[in-house]
Amino acid sequence: MGLFAKQGYEKTSLQAIADRLDVTKAAVYYHFRTKEAILESIVADLNRFLDELIAWGRDQPPTDDTRREVLNRLAAIVSDDRMRELMRLSQNNSTAISDLNVGAEMAERIAGVTRLLAGGKSDVETQMRAQLAIGALLMSSLTLPHLDVSDQERATAALTIATELITGAG
Repeated sequence: MGLFAKQGYEKTSLQAIADRLDVTKAAVYYHFRTKEAILESIVADLNRFLDELIAWGRDQPPTDDTRREVLNRLAAIVSDDRMRELMRLSQNNSTAISDLNVGAEMAERIAGVTRLLAGGKSDVETQMRAQLAIGALLMSSLTLPHLDVSDQERATAALTIATELITGAG
């Protein structure tokens, strides 16, 4: 994940991955036949967390309290150090990732969370509020050089903004 984030997905070779791991290229091939398989393995944790969140949310009534809890759970997911690194990797490699199956899978899960936050409403404003709320949380995992605050301060502010977006408060 570190190499993909730093060098870019396209520019990272399996040999570079093997060198970073201090193993042979054959050892990497034994476990992963392609770079995409490595990326799929990295994204699998995020997908699992999002699947659990979506399943939980579908079982709840479409209330403001449920939407707040969806945001709290999503904020916890994206504030994890490994997930934060994955978000940075995704931002820096968005074009390459969007062309892969893993990109489509992530997009479908984000759409599932959007549907939860929209609470069954299909009007444009509600849909945009849901998407912007998710975007605020995802952005909080990125380093914003012009904003000199801690990761925790950024995450707290993003959750406040996201909650205001989906509840209409503020």
